[in-house]
Amino acid sequence: MESQRDNKIKPSIWVGVALIAALLGLAGGLGIASTVLDSRDGGLETRLRDTQSQIQDLQAAMEEQEATSQVLLKALDQASQREDALRSQLSQAEAQASSAQEELAQKKAELDNLHLAQSEAQSGLEKLQDLRDQANSIESFRVLLVEMRKDLPQTREEALTHWSRVKSLVARADPSLVSPIDRVILRIDNYFDWDDRSPSPSAPIEEYLAWLADYTSSGAVAYEDAVRGFTKDTLLALINRMDSVVDYLK
Repeated sequence: MESQRDNKIKPSIWVGVALIAALLGLAGGLGIASTVLDSRDGGLETRLRDTQSQIQDLQAAMEEQEATSQVLLKALDQASQREDALRSQLSQAEAQASSAQEELAQKKAELDNLHLAQSEAQSGLEKLQDLRDQANSIESFRVLLVEMRKDLPQTREEALTHWSRVKSLVARADPSLVSPIDRVILRIDNYFDWDDRSPSPSAPIEEYLAWLADYTSSGAVAYEDAVRGFTKDTLLALINRMDSVVDYLK
C-alpha cells in the first residue's frame, strides 16, 4: 500500500521541480531583461511586463497544483486508512466465520452422539422390556406347575374348580395351552359319570369287572388321556420358552 502511495506522489514532485526550474529560468531572464531595458525602446518594456504576468500566472498555477497535491495526498491517506480498517474487519469476519464453522461442527458431532445414545438407550429399554416379559412368562409357568403338581381332584366339583383355576394360569403363561386344557374340562363329566357308577365293595366280582371294562367305552379314559396330553404340552411349552430366553441372553 505504501509503495502505491509513493508511486502516486512522485509525479507531483516532478511537476513541482519542473515549475521551480522554470521560475529560476524566468528569474534569470528578468535579470538579463533589466540590463538591456536601458538600450531598448518601450515595446520591449511591454513584453517584459507580459512575461512577468505569465510568471505570476505560473506561480499561481504551481500553488494551485501544490494545493491539489496536498488534497490528493490527504484523500489517499484516508483511503489507505479505510482500506486498512476494511482489511481488519474482513480478517475479523473470517476468524468469526471459521470459529462459527468449528462450533457448528462440534454441535453436529454432539447431536450425532446424542442421537446414538438415545438409540442405544431405546434399544436397551426394549431389550429390558423383553427380558421382563420373558421373566413374567417364566414366573407364570412356575405358578402353573405348582398348581399342576397338586394331587388330582377326587370329586366332580373339585375337578371343575381345579382345572378352571389351571386354565386361568395357562392364559397368562401361554395362550396356546388353552385348547388342551379345554379338552380336559370337557371330559370331566365323562370320567366322574363313570366313577359314580362304581360298584360297592360287596358287589360281585363280575359287576366290578364290567365296570372296569366300561372305563374305555364310557369315555372316562379320555379324561385321563387329556390330562396327560395337557401336562406334556405344558412341559414342552415351558422348555421352549426357557430355550428362547437362553438364546435371547446370548
